[in-house]
Amino acid sequence: MSLRGIPLDLSLLRQAVTIDHEFGAASLLELARVARFLEHAFYERRSLVRTPYGIAFTLTNPPLRLGAFKALRLFVDGTLVPAERSRVRAAGAEPVRFSDIDSAHPFRLTLGQSMRLEAELLPVGPGTHVLRLELQSAAIPPLVWIEIHDSVRGP
Repeated sequence: MSLRGIPLDLSLLRQAVTIDHEFGAASLLELARVARFLEHAFYERRSLVRTPYGIAFTLTNPPLRLGAFKALRLFVDGTLVPAERSRVRAAGAEPVRFSDIDSAHPFRLTLGQSMRLEAELLPVGPGTHVLRLELQSAAIPPLVWIEIHDSVRGP
């Protein structure tokens, strides 16, 4: 964890304590169960693979958010992958570099549409890795994200 993430983590902890206090532990456990379900519904399990240039993984049938996103950011094990070295490809479309996505040229996502994400980076070692994809929208809330924990496959 970096120092950059501490305010967010403390905010989540504060919100969890508030939910527990106001609605009880059962509500908090149910929220955690729903979050876990959504992670599994959004990420194609075991899709994290090595490529000749880095890694790739697939997100399917996104149930969280539909619409246009003006920015995407990908973190691998807490390190931001530069936008010019990250690409997203919606099903049936050409890949788009994150650096080419902005308010005038948003990335559009529709219900049931899968997308493959690719990152050019140094070889990723064995073991479990944490991927965090942030999608920046003009809508409220402006930032949605998903964190995935998986082991990389492939040569």
